[in-house]
Amino acid sequence: MWQKLKDKFDTLNSHASQLNVCQNFNQIQAQPGQTIEDYLAYLLRFQKTLGGSESAIMDETFKSHLLSILPKEYDNYVDIPMGLQSLPTGLCWHCGRGGHNHRDCSTQRHRLEAQRSDRGGRGNHQFAEVAHAPIISHALIVTCSHPGNPGSCYTSWLVDSGASQYMSPNRSDFLTLEPLTVQIKVYLSDDTWIPAVVQGKI
Repeated sequence: MWQKLKDKFDTLNSHASQLNVCQNFNQIQAQPGQTIEDYLAYLLRFQKTLGGSESAIMDETFKSHLLSILPKEYDNYVDIPMGLQSLPTGLCWHCGRGGHNHRDCSTQRHRLEAQRSDRGGRGNHQFAEVAHAPIISHALIVTCSHPGNPGSCYTSWLVDSGASQYMSPNRSDFLTLEPLTVQIKVYLSDDTWIPAVVQGKI
């Protein structure tokens, strides 16, 4: 007889009682003036009641439910954990430090600004010079080095015989240069672009 009463009224054994506790957990709202600590303690009682049963409330479910039912004055607390998930977690492949991508790397930005000032003080503007290649029927990619240019910070070219244009940040790599009549946008891997402003022969 005691076993029948236990089966009927014990929340851990009765499936109907477990569902009732889950339903109450999902529908409970914070009372006006109730502190967050009291409300959290009240919700934790539901989790403890169902702990170890097949209807147990897992931590992730508990956190999700808690964030979804907080009153409007706690909205900024909800946004903080969600915003943290969007921060980069890997390492920057330029400087090797974490917390940012290579596009946002301050080390790389300072290095590029120093290189630009060393190449004639072009300030914060980036330019690319364009060289036209003859059109041929097949493509071949090779690397071409020209050691006779000590002022260049790049010592080799990546040459694609199927390409119609080549670019260099160094004016000294060109035999002749003339201004472009129409500016050409050169798109980079991070979806930004720099203008090509002159063309010439290499």
